[in-house]
Amino acid sequence: MNCPRCGFKFSVLAVNADELPEFAPLLCEGCGQVSLLERGIPRVPAPSEIRAIKTSPAWRDFLEPVARLIREKKAQPPEPVDRSKQTLSDGSPVTPDYRELRPDGQQKGYVVLSAEERARGFVRPVRTTYRHVGVRPKYELRDLTDEEKAHYADCLYVKFECYPPNELFGHIGRFWTEAQLKSGCGGETTMGLSIAETYARDPKFYGATFCCQCRKHFPVAEFVWVGTDERVGS
Repeated sequence: MNCPRCGFKFSVLAVNADELPEFAPLLCEGCGQVSLLERGIPRVPAPSEIRAIKTSPAWRDFLEPVARLIREKKAQPPEPVDRSKQTLSDGSPVTPDYRELRPDGQQKGYVVLSAEERARGFVRPVRTTYRHVGVRPKYELRDLTDEEKAHYADCLYVKFECYPPNELFGHIGRFWTEAQLKSGCGGETTMGLSIAETYARDPKFYGATFCCQCRKHFPVAEFVWVGTDERVGS
């Protein structure tokens, strides 16, 4: 279950009742905003529903004080990440052979920040699913010159992207291969919670990630979090 506002994955749901009510206000520990839990599914409340929630005793006595604490905590700088605190995704110690590939293309194991390090606080929402969208040029492309074709014959470049002129470096840009220009299968991949929490604790912990549809690893910049335009690793 994720916050409909920020995508944070709820880890605890507490209600003062024997069973889950049909409608209930839900406070996100990630963004500190209130949602409405309707038949077990969180959604953004309408303005009239927000007003009703904020005039209720539950808001006055519990939700608003907790929301204030969440906002105050978010305003504080996050604790530095200790990347030396690592385990494999199942909590076991990191082994030398974890990078070995299985028949399905995935690694034998994946390194994550330890549970203790992840518990020190997230700087992004906990999101578990991303989409493989690939990378695309932002600026105009041109064909390679004969000199560039000869010089980079082994690199398989087919186009050059021309960046806007830079006062310091003049005319700069980057080369593109055919594979890069066609990258991104559109498939979605869902990861385990320990990996998702590692991204939330340290967004730049990983340089590459796995696509279940392509059955290969690619740079994280080729993926966006589902439901957003945000690049994985940013």
